[in-house]
Amino acid sequence: PSTRAAVRAAQAQEASAQRQVGVGKAQIAAAEAAVVAAKEGVTNANNNVHAAEAGVDAAKEAVAEAEQGITVARQSAVGAQAQVKAARSAVQVAAADITSAQARAKQATTDIERARQLFAGGAVAHSQVEAAQEAATTAQAQVAAAQQRKVAATADVARAEAAATTAQANIAQAVTRRNQAQAALARAQIDVKNAQEAVRVAQAKVNQSQADLQRTKEQYGALQAD
Repeated sequence: PSTRAAVRAAQAQEASAQRQVGVGKAQIAAAEAAVVAAKEGVTNANNNVHAAEAGVDAAKEAVAEAEQGITVARQSAVGAQAQVKAARSAVQVAAADITSAQARAKQATTDIERARQLFAGGAVAHSQVEAAQEAATTAQAQVAAAQQRKVAATADVARAEAAATTAQANIAQAVTRRNQAQAALARAQIDVKNAQEAVRVAQAKVNQSQADLQRTKEQYGALQAD
């Protein structure tokens, strides 16, 4: 009976040892899976870093393009203001031409009356009357031409002012795009920092998982030695 009891005890010990070996193998497998998962986490985190850095590059390009847009819009505004100034100056010149031409037309009318009176008295030839009439016709044509120039210049002022208004609106839009691009850049830079921190955390998990795996293997080795 004592021999059978010893056998049963030995068998029980063997069964317990086998169970412990099975548990050890399962723990090793779990630890190895944890290491693999942690390494995948590092890979994913690094991919996120690369994606975030690409976002930063894209945001920087957008900022640069917006800055260029602001420069172009401001140049357009300067040009439009110059056109407004030139058009207003043309209106003033045309107005002065009208005044001058009207004065000449008035003087020509006076000259016609005087030439007619002198011709009637036999003091001058009829050709002088005709010359005065021709001068009056010319002066009237100059008045009409100056008035047309003023109308055209006034229209140019309206178009130039509209262009200047559009240019100012374009500046505001370009500034808005620049501000939006800068905000996107700031967000992208934060994303990079967060992704880099995620890499650090993931690498720490890898290190911990590898340490756990090493301890599990050592424990399993000790179990097999026993």
